[in-house]
Amino acid sequence: MAKLSAIYAEALYSLAEQRKGREELREQAELARDALAFGDTRRVLLHPHISNGEKKTFLKGIFASRIHEELFNFLCLAIDKNREAFIVPALSALIGIIDHRGSKTSASVGSAAPLSQKQESELQKTLSERMGKQVEITQKGDPSLIGGPCVHAGDFFVDLSVKKRISDLTTYLKEGCGA
Repeated sequence: MAKLSAIYAEALYSLAEQRKGREELREQAELARDALAFGDTRRVLLHPHISNGEKKTFLKGIFASRIHEELFNFLCLAIDKNREAFIVPALSALIGIIDHRGSKTSASVGSAAPLSQKQESELQKTLSERMGKQVEITQKGDPSLIGGPCVHAGDFFVDLSVKKRISDLTTYLKEGCGA
């Protein structure tokens, strides 16, 4: 499933590159993905007894003037090919491609306590400078880290948590202090 989703995502990205509308496509893909990922819209999309025509009409009612024609055509193509289950993964892959190749990326920051506004701002600035992209930070609380952050952004990963330091120290002591 991942391979086909990636192929669809690459094709959509190519279209966005041709018309210089990556950020707009990203916003629209996120809107469509979020609308189709859960609840009644997902059930309608995947229901085997609802005809393709009814599904397309349903989607047109939701997205009429809210998404580009190319993106809507992709949704219709997936329905025609009975590949509705690939739509949400393909849209997620597309968003990832745009973020990776574009000027934005996201970072996940785990910490025992939420970062202050100042800490988040400083971290965002540092990551943006280091990665050469605008970084959007998502915080995840994890009391097991005890203290210190654990940062994951693209290929960059650093664990400065107390939990990791204790683990490293325990390993060091078990192995005989490097002897």
